[in-house]
Amino acid sequence: MLLIIKKIQQKKHKNRKIPFLLFSIIFFKMLERINFYVSSALLGVIAFSLIIYSFSFQKTEIEKYEEERIRKYASGYPRTIKKIYKFLGEWIIWIASKVFDAFPKNIDPIKISISGMILSIGAAVSISLNFVSLGSILVLLGGFMDILDGKSARTNNRVSPSGAFIDSVLDRIGEIAIFSSISIMYIQNNYQIPASITVLALGFSILVSYIRSRGESLGILSEEGIMRRQERIFLIFTGLLLDSLFYLLTKKIIFITISVTLILIGSLYTSIERFRFIYLKLKSKK
Repeated sequence: MLLIIKKIQQKKHKNRKIPFLLFSIIFFKMLERINFYVSSALLGVIAFSLIIYSFSFQKTEIEKYEEERIRKYASGYPRTIKKIYKFLGEWIIWIASKVFDAFPKNIDPIKISISGMILSIGAAVSISLNFVSLGSILVLLGGFMDILDGKSARTNNRVSPSGAFIDSVLDRIGEIAIFSSISIMYIQNNYQIPASITVLALGFSILVSYIRSRGESLGILSEEGIMRRQERIFLIFTGLLLDSLFYLLTKKIIFITISVTLILIGSLYTSIERFRFIYLKLKSKK
């Protein structure tokens, strides 16, 4: 009798699971399509803004600081990539300038930095839930906040060591959240090796920042290498955007895997370059 009751209870439990499984399947099928349509719309907006920028005869004049920064960062790449880097860098600054014009002029740069961190955490939550298209949008917006906080600080003469310190810490929190969410997404989809690559990419990305800050504390500024924060954000955004577009067709996570692999290789190379540069400078001081 007890055995019969137990079997009936197990059957009821299985019956309860069926609607939940059906709901999950329908939800994720819908999510695939939502990711596709949202990403298609975003890609259309990006293409439109690129066309407008390319044919604009009254492009926003770039700050000397930003111009020098783009030129310096592009110098580590081959000629063709350097031209693309310069064009994309100036296009992004052009968009940021348009957005900045709409901001209140006296806004606190730290508030912009905090907004960037919140957007990055929102992106991380979205990615963890497989809402990749929304995650890519929030990653992009968080990246723009990283440009705008510095622009606001320079425009309003509010550049300070404390502000730079807070901005750097908030940036690291945002990156840790995003990389962790990508790793979680991989684990949920049984991609064990890409999950490990993502964790390593996060570790070496933090190492890049640590070597620079340690060098600065010893009086040596090092910006060598090819994988800084802006390159990491660009690659993550691109990978998420392309995967949310093509997953509906391929049923595989491809592009973000390529992105995190490039980040890992680039961060490893950048870490070695910065370590070598700082070490030789310190050695020459003896």
